[in-house]
Amino acid sequence: MTFEGRMAIVTGAEQGIGRAVALDFAERGAALLLADIQSAKVESVAAEIRGSGGKATATAVDVSDAGSVGEMVALTISEFGTIDILVNDAGGSGTEGILDIEDVSEDRWDAQVDLNLKGTFLCCKAVIPHMRSRGYGRIVNISSSTARGILDRWARPASACHTRPQRPASSD
Repeated sequence: MTFEGRMAIVTGAEQGIGRAVALDFAERGAALLLADIQSAKVESVAAEIRGSGGKATATAVDVSDAGSVGEMVALTISEFGTIDILVNDAGGSGTEGILDIEDVSEDRWDAQVDLNLKGTFLCCKAVIPHMRSRGYGRIVNISSSTARGILDRWARPASACHTRPQRPASSD
């Protein structure tokens, strides 16, 4: 499959799945706007793509902030004139890793919901009008296996709370 003549925004493009998607799309001919909160790291991915003959621009974005997402989309339109594909890969569990639920503060919970859910919503909301006006667009939402770690730490111990207690051994 080729992406010649297509323009893609990839969020979370500085490492892992997002970086791999960006490199693959570039190899297939897509022009790219690479977005991540870690501006220096995402710029190095864009430089790598440009060094291989691809077209890539990097920008810092906080996907949980509508203003920042709006600036990302405005930059994309200014640089490329269009948006064909959005890959929502920004997300994660933060710098503290996966904690037991009783160790997660409400503020941390809110930050994770903002990053992982609200960020996807805001990016989709910002690009869909451009896609609709052209009659073309593709959106890919990505999650990682980190969610499995959360299930292991949260859901399974919680389900253990609902198991039937063992009956005491008979005294006869």
